[in-house]
Amino acid sequence: MAALPSQPQVYIGAALVLAGVLVLDRPRTRAPARGVALGLAVAGCTAVYTLWDGFAIRSLGVDLLTYLAVANVAQVVVLSAVVRDFRGALGQWRSAVPVAVLTPLSYGLVLLALSFASVGTVAVGRTLNVVLGAGLGAIVLRERPHVAGLAVVLAGVLLVSV
Repeated sequence: MAALPSQPQVYIGAALVLAGVLVLDRPRTRAPARGVALGLAVAGCTAVYTLWDGFAIRSLGVDLLTYLAVANVAQVVVLSAVVRDFRGALGQWRSAVPVAVLTPLSYGLVLLALSFASVGTVAVGRTLNVVLGAGLGAIVLRERPHVAGLAVVLAGVLLVSV
């Protein structure tokens, strides 16, 4: 297993990212517990599979394309078992095509990044999706983003990547 990073900026950057995400997720209502709990669950799952991916790529030396293909086949098998209305799902295939292409592409890029950069850098860099999501929320959904939270997340990512 890889050693923990010794550079203090990695820990400071990760703390900034976490703080920024919490500021971004500052609720506008009084009942945020469920959203925060689900967000933390997603973050925990992402952290676990990022660590596993880093271990598989760096320590086990698995081939990137094979690893990605096996992951995608596993997704198809699991999701096919979950879909109850298969014909109804097939009727929506046009709207699913962008997701079907972009999801494995983004995951493949993360795996490629893990072969070049540290797991910590890639993990923190993955949080840029929060910034992009907040930006798209502001543009598409006309939400008011917490600019301070976005700035703190970006500062954390930049700090880790130096």
